Amino acid sequence: MSFLADWFVHNSLAVLLCTATIVSTLWLFRANGRLGLKPWQIALLAVTHTLLGLLSVKIFAVIEGLGDASAIGNMSLFGGMAFLPIFYAALARFGRLDVSDVFDVLTVCLVGTLFFARINCIVSGCCLGAFIPGTGIRYATRELELVFYVALLAYLIPCVLSGRRRGQVFPIYMVSYGCFRFLTEFFRVEEAVAGPFHRAHLWSVIAVVLGCSILAEFSFDKGRK
Repeated sequence: MSFLADWFVHNSLAVLLCTATIVSTLWLFRANGRLGLKPWQIALLAVTHTLLGLLSVKIFAVIEGLGDASAIGNMSLFGGMAFLPIFYAALARFGRLDVSDVFDVLTVCLVGTLFFARINCIVSGCCLGAFIPGTGIRYATRELELVFYVALLAYLIPCVLSGRRRGQVFPIYMVSYGCFRFLTEFFRVEEAVAGPFHRAHLWSVIAVVLGCSILAEFSFDKGRK
């Protein structure tokens, strides 16, 4: 048992990302009514999405480290939000798919993959919460983020399957995660860059502003129609 536990700790990222890919594959089959892909295309898309997601969070970590190549071993979960939309837009364009359907369906894959990535943070002991003043107990920021992802998926999945909030799923994720992360960032162990604020506070604000702008555009178009 100890051997299996040690093996999992040393290979947790690979195991969890493989699990995320399997879950993404099952989801893509379930939501394929909105994409119309062939089985082999679904499998390829799930694997590609996971690999690009991993690359995105690592690249964003290097950007946060101001080009420090040693930061490539780190991950910043805002990277998926920053770079994967480029892949989504390209997939819709070259695959001749509806862009709203692609963004809606793959946002669920993104949130699910982030869920497993945050589990890896717990296993590897990174992204710790700060100590609660006067105690030796840390704020459970990572565990709280897992609860957030589950609650978000519980809301988004029915939206995607029913077509409700069509085209708005990704900006809803941007706004909700931006607000959540902005608040919990105060309770995390991170390097402050301006008073009590961390770099993630900036990314959170940008996410909320952009997400709200997209949602406002949807409301404007709906009212005009």
